[in-house]
Amino acid sequence: MNETNDVKFLVRYFFGSLMLVAMVLVWISHSSCQITAEGIKLLDGDYSTPEIKNIRLTDSSTMSIDFSKEVIVNEAVISVLDDESTALKKLASVTSKANAVVKNDGRTVDYVFEIPSVLGMRYQLYSEIRDKNGNTLTFSIPFFGFNDRIPCLFLSELRDKTNPKKNAYEYIELYAATSGNLFGLELYSANDDDSYEFPAVEVKKGEYIVVHMRKFADECVDELGNNLSLCSEPDAQDGARDLYFDSFDSRLGSSADVILLRDKNSGRILDALLYCKADYLKNAGEWKKASLKKAACIATEAGVWAGDGSPECAFKFEADTTATTRSFSRKNPHLISVNEGIAAACGNDWYVSTPQTPGAPNGNAYVKHKGGQ
Repeated sequence: MNETNDVKFLVRYFFGSLMLVAMVLVWISHSSCQITAEGIKLLDGDYSTPEIKNIRLTDSSTMSIDFSKEVIVNEAVISVLDDESTALKKLASVTSKANAVVKNDGRTVDYVFEIPSVLGMRYQLYSEIRDKNGNTLTFSIPFFGFNDRIPCLFLSELRDKTNPKKNAYEYIELYAATSGNLFGLELYSANDDDSYEFPAVEVKKGEYIVVHMRKFADECVDELGNNLSLCSEPDAQDGARDLYFDSFDSRLGSSADVILLRDKNSGRILDALLYCKADYLKNAGEWKKASLKKAACIATEAGVWAGDGSPECAFKFEADTTATTRSFSRKNPHLISVNEGIAAACGNDWYVSTPQTPGAPNGNAYVKHKGGQ
């Protein structure tokens, strides 16, 4: 009798379980999945979060961000940062908001700050966005206050040779045709694929700025204020502003290089210098490094250097004309008229001069090739 009851129980349990499985399968077939011969397949849908494509500061009060899809802004706040470790604490108590202006079919958002940013100060934008399907993205972007006073600068002199015994190393000189602040600018060497980033420094019209590409002693002092006689190293001149790359690595190409002066925020190229040895063309015919070719194309496309961006249009020098007592010099940078429009530079605007004159007007003594050419 007990065995009969046990059998009946098992039968009822089996068919009850079978019905439960059937109900589950029917429910699945009417939900977000469907049963196919190949198995379970998810139905189509957009479950991806929006992606940030581009970020730029357009003025002291606006950050513009491009997204991969149409977005809606849930929240946006701005924090002033004193230290990266306190960023989240600062964000938690922030009182400054950013108003969001959506444009470009919802793919671009202009974050307009209630309080304009101050040049050189560190900030952080915190925002949460969502797309039309509810997929959200929360992000924070650190940035510095916008520089709306970038001066008109020209590359005016360069030395790529070194003499450690005399503490003579690579440098790049710039001439300020107008007053302004250097913050946000950088000097890029395509040979090194590295940049020197300028600090927030006020410069005056007619000032020479010398960026020394190696910091070889404690006495190499950045002249950030009005005192332009702080540094006493051999290549430092009283009255010129001396700044130092915080490194002792070899800098600048000795046989070829492309130097770009650019605004990091906007990517705008202010000036450029393309140079190579005269026999560089014989050995290559084109730039040997991809970084050189890319930078040369950027310079010509920006209209700051004439030509097609090949080594043929670069400033070419003979190997026997260079030395640590000589430099590549630009012809009369102080006579370039900003008001009349700045023409693209070319190889003929540069020459090898002696002696080198970092922080002072370029010399007029042209160094000739020993072969007389």
